[in-house]
Amino acid sequence: MKKSTVIAAVCVLAIGLAVWALAAPDFSGTWVLDASKSDQMSMGRQGGGGTPPNITLTIQQSGNELAITRTMEMGGNQRTSDQKFTLDGKENTNTAMMGRGEMVSKSRWDGGTLVIEGTQKISSPRGEMEIATKEAYSLSEDGKVLTITTTRTTPQGERTTKQVYNKQ
Repeated sequence: MKKSTVIAAVCVLAIGLAVWALAAPDFSGTWVLDASKSDQMSMGRQGGGGTPPNITLTIQQSGNELAITRTMEMGGNQRTSDQKFTLDGKENTNTAMMGRGEMVSKSRWDGGTLVIEGTQKISSPRGEMEIATKEAYSLSEDGKVLTITTTRTTPQGERTTKQVYNKQ
């Protein structure tokens, strides 16, 4: 009887690992923004407008860690930012987008989608404010298209945008 219990436990473990492997895609690679399939970015201004920025993401994923280097080029100016996340729900602190303060976040898997949720405190002419951000990273079935759906909640309300990146 003990032998069958051990075999059953090994089978359950093997199935669990297989399901986890299927649910945790690898986002590693170089990704270039497809502006024609993405929502226009406001770049901190109301309503956006103008030429969309060229954005390249370089993602390295290994085990429980994800590192993203974001290079944004617009109007001849280039900015690069680095972020690192653990994928186990532990708290991470990174420089926020556009270099405006720090973002404290936690990451978790929702099936095959990586969800990163966090908050950022910024100072503005209107005073201190907190921005809550939720980013959902998902890959196409063939692994060649990365979609990031971002929802930001500010005192002015909630805004959701979608960015689509093609693997290089």
